[in-house]
Amino acid sequence: MNYKPDGYPSVSPYLIVSGASETIQFLAQAFGAKEICRFPDDTGKLMHSEVRLDDGVIMIADCAPDWPPVPSYVHIYVDDVDAA
Repeated sequence: MNYKPDGYPSVSPYLIVSGASETIQFLAQAFGAKEICRFPDDTGKLMHSEVRLDDGVIMIADCAPDWPPVPSYVHIYVDDVDAA
């Protein structure tokens, strides 16, 4: 039995942000990220989502009272930095 899902890297950043849908849209437009899944609550805020970026997976959720947004940095390698 494998200890992680097929196609997932050993480490995946998890971003808690204000505006998860907008973050996904930015990652798609700027870096070509592809949405894997999205689990919204009744208000449309994302409780959990995942995007694939090349061979990595970034997990993203909207902040909530018990889960405030957390400043973070994610380094992304790109083919053409000027184009990105």
